[in-house]
Amino acid sequence: MQKTYWFLHVDFGVLSLQQVSFVITALFVVALLVPGLTIVDLSALLNGSLLVVYTAGVLFVEYVLTQQNNKYDSPVYGFYFVILTSFIGIYLTRSLHADNKVNA
Repeated sequence: MQKTYWFLHVDFGVLSLQQVSFVITALFVVALLVPGLTIVDLSALLNGSLLVVYTAGVLFVEYVLTQQNNKYDSPVYGFYFVILTSFIGIYLTRSLHADNKVNA
């Protein structure tokens, strides 16, 4: 049961599989923190800062995945996903700002 798959060579441009996995794990942790801190109403500035960090991480992951589209015939992460996540992010940010859950 101690078998890992870090020996697999997956090329993400200049990044290794371990680096991409670390970024995705960090995004998961921030994604778990934001709703809890929003419910507790601890600090609107902290919530806004965490959302900026989360957005930067999602932007980075989307950039890495869309760069894979240039290498393969079939798209790994289509451009429509980038558009969809952008619209969802704008909608959520506007609704959180309207409820005074984040600072502008």
